[in-house]
Amino acid sequence: MIKVNHLKKSFGKTEVLKDINFELNQGEVLAIIGPSGSGKSTLLRCLNWLEQPDGGTISINNIDIEIENINKKQKQQLIKQSAMVFQHYNLFKNKTVLQNVTIGLKTNKQLDRSAIDARASDYIEQVGLSDFKHKYPVTLSGGQQQRVGIARALALDTPVLLFDEPTSALDPELVSGVLNVIKSVAKLNKTLIIVTHEMSFAEDIADKVIFMEDGFIVESGTPKQIFNNPRQERTAEFVKNDKGVK
Repeated sequence: MIKVNHLKKSFGKTEVLKDINFELNQGEVLAIIGPSGSGKSTLLRCLNWLEQPDGGTISINNIDIEIENINKKQKQQLIKQSAMVFQHYNLFKNKTVLQNVTIGLKTNKQLDRSAIDARASDYIEQVGLSDFKHKYPVTLSGGQQQRVGIARALALDTPVLLFDEPTSALDPELVSGVLNVIKSVAKLNKTLIIVTHEMSFAEDIADKVIFMEDGFIVESGTPKQIFNNPRQERTAEFVKNDKGVK
């Protein structure tokens, strides 16, 4: 479903991703953990071309991309395979909850306005915000804003959802509500890739876990392996220090 080979990305002379390789099956949940600055968020952004990689190959849902030879059509096909839930929500402050969720649907020529509003309303209800549909982001808590971001991503109906540290900007008391919403999303048979610092959450929700540091994948495996019996000393050190830290 997702296969990444030899993915590389640099900013100037700084190598941020160094020969990244991994595979993920349809419906699986991948958690990416690691210290700040390890390349986790850049990896997500390369998968849906918010950042342009420098080399390697990406295959998502049978869309096969060779980075150095990608054309415009392939790029658009790749972008349509995933939707992003951002760390800082990225909502339009001058638009209501409903308008924020529908904005990505308006390019779909097969849906009329009533169908777009109906789909958006359904996902707003799924994240528990039906009573806030006509409110503006400034009136919402951080947790509620992130739920809007999740509804917006869901409404695009992509096979892959990318979560970039979805709770790191939230006050501690709001984290559990958003994590519970993500757990419900994981039951929809979509493929999820989640960058997170919530170790217990990663252990609970993921089918696979990747530990990254300094632009490399240091270790990958099942949650049981990574959190209870890591092969690499650096993985063990990171998990020991960070597991359970909110």
